[in-house]
Amino acid sequence: MKTSDGKPVAGFEIAGDDGVFWPAEIKIGKDAVTLTSVLVTNPRLARYGWQPISTGNFTNGASLPASTFLLTLPRK
Repeated sequence: MKTSDGKPVAGFEIAGDDGVFWPAEIKIGKDAVTLTSVLVTNPRLARYGWQPISTGNFTNGASLPASTFLLTLPRK
């Protein structure tokens, strides 16, 4: 997992139980991506590329772009 342009990952957002999405800070690990935001204390939803004109630059190891997605995260 990497970016297509060598810049920080763009296009990820997270939301809490209220469903209000905020831009997320992203850390790409070897096998996982960690999303955080100081505005969301208990993330419940994560999405990528959800804007009408996406600025997303997230790719896999073969440099193929990630598709738009929405995930429901498990409760802690």
